[in-house]
Amino acid sequence: MRWILGTFLGAALLTWAFPLPVTAQQETAIRGSLSNFDVHQGCFDEADNFELDILGDIDPDDFTGFFPGWGSPPRFDDIKIGGVDLGAEVLWLDRSQPIPYCEWRHFGVQVDPALPPMSVQAYWTRVIKDRQIPVPFQWWVVQDEGLIIDRIVFSPTFDEGPVWIRREWAVNPDPIPLEELQFDTLPLQWMPGDEFLLAPGDMMDLPIPRPPDMAAVLVRYTVTRENGDTDVRFVTEAVLVPFQPEIVSVLVNFDLHNNIPGTSFDNLELDFFGDWLDPGMVRWWYDLEIPGPPPPFSAWGVDPLFRRFPPGMFPGLPGGLEVTWLDKYDTFDFCETYHFGLEFGPEVMLDPNTLPSVQAYWTRIDTCQVPVPWQFWQPVPGGPIFDIILLSETYWPGQVEVSRDYVALENEFPLEDLTWDNLGGLPWTPVAGDPQILSPGEETILEIPFSDVPGPEWIDPLDRAALVRYTVRPVGGDVETRFMNEALITPPTSQVPDEEVREHGTRIEPNLPNPFVDWTLLIYRVEEECEVFFSIYDVNGREVAFLDAGVQSAGVHSIRFDARNEQGQPLPAGIYFAVMDAGGQVDQRKIVVRE
Repeated sequence: MRWILGTFLGAALLTWAFPLPVTAQQETAIRGSLSNFDVHQGCFDEADNFELDILGDIDPDDFTGFFPGWGSPPRFDDIKIGGVDLGAEVLWLDRSQPIPYCEWRHFGVQVDPALPPMSVQAYWTRVIKDRQIPVPFQWWVVQDEGLIIDRIVFSPTFDEGPVWIRREWAVNPDPIPLEELQFDTLPLQWMPGDEFLLAPGDMMDLPIPRPPDMAAVLVRYTVTRENGDTDVRFVTEAVLVPFQPEIVSVLVNFDLHNNIPGTSFDNLELDFFGDWLDPGMVRWWYDLEIPGPPPPFSAWGVDPLFRRFPPGMFPGLPGGLEVTWLDKYDTFDFCETYHFGLEFGPEVMLDPNTLPSVQAYWTRIDTCQVPVPWQFWQPVPGGPIFDIILLSETYWPGQVEVSRDYVALENEFPLEDLTWDNLGGLPWTPVAGDPQILSPGEETILEIPFSDVPGPEWIDPLDRAALVRYTVRPVGGDVETRFMNEALITPPTSQVPDEEVREHGTRIEPNLPNPFVDWTLLIYRVEEECEVFFSIYDVNGREVAFLDAGVQSAGVHSIRFDARNEQGQPLPAGIYFAVMDAGGQVDQRKIVVRE
């Protein structure tokens, strides 16, 4: 058979630009991809959140919906290390309702169906508070006689004793924006205020004379422990209306220093106590992407996360507002200093007789990885849909068992209905040969075939959805995750361009993906049962690889090509030709290996 392929290739290279006569054919396309997860919490006594880290060519805009599941709505962020985008993070977090050991929770996302193959790291996590930071909360009170009172309250939860506070103050005719509110670089005439020892739960007032034409009153603080270590320096600003006692906004900036040898932290957490506090009171925050010249201290972490917490989350204390800067990919290391800042609206001063306090912590994230293979769809015009899942190469516990069922239907299911229990009554078809064993970095491909004869295991022209469900467990262990994926199929109205389909029934379809790096699926159609062979040629007509598909029945099939020659060596990047012989009928397709 192989001499037939070689003879055919010479003609193929000469006539590649002149396609064979073709006919039109129905298109199979996907307009949406939905994934839902049931995840078992078998890791900790209590878990604070569920996290998906999707590594690859993806960003937060590729998520078009989510299942609220548990906790606050998920946060979608870029994953960056050293300023380089590595993927996207999805984070469901709710420390006020931790998930107990041995319970299940449901999560879901809707994503762009055109996303390329990627791997996912999935974790249950819990927040470990390593050390509390002494950050007294600052409060402004305007008095009629032209004084503005700077009032600070030290958190009663700080358990390391009193701290020394040194204050200085200044006034300015114009407000100073958040990105310029730096401790060392403000060109102001700072006036000495006071210096005192402040114990947990104490309050101290500093009266400041405010000329009527001044729009900004500022105070800067240095907070030092009794042993002499300086933990934090911060600057606060009250923006006022000139000649009126009305506060427009309140700005608070922190310079924080990690002075604990041998430590690194995943996040900074601020808990503002006050039942009336709300995330909407935060107008802006000090950002990593500040325009202009670099400030003396850079910001750290992704954009902060703002959440309300209920009364009693911290025993004996009211509810309030939690602000978290988080970046476990670029930790806050020993002897580093970073800058944080928030701008509040005037409603934060709602009740000057009710004094909030703040507790601040350096924390780290304790993680427990769970197996959630990433899933993506590859449709074939007029043919099957391939459901492909990839187990992350970073899944350190080892191999997992995967069992699958699939079904195609004339109706779609919305994300909120896509749960294991809701859809248990569908006519699921088990996949023969399952469970499959997947090692980290491996994928498995499921072909949902196309047919003009309706049936639960086929996609026919009237179907609107293809669904696959998975049960995943460590080899020899208990079930850890169950998840379900849905492909939303477009109505059968569009046509494949004529040049894409050959006249004869036996042909090679476009390979997926193309171009490719490590592997691709050679998808082909045969009109009757026959033996099928493939040869891969370079642009000089040399055969570099040979694939024996064996005897195949009539219909659409696929074979994986691993971009290696017959000696097992990776092929160089470039253009190649896949030539198929199917019972004497020969077809060819250009394929591209990229770097």
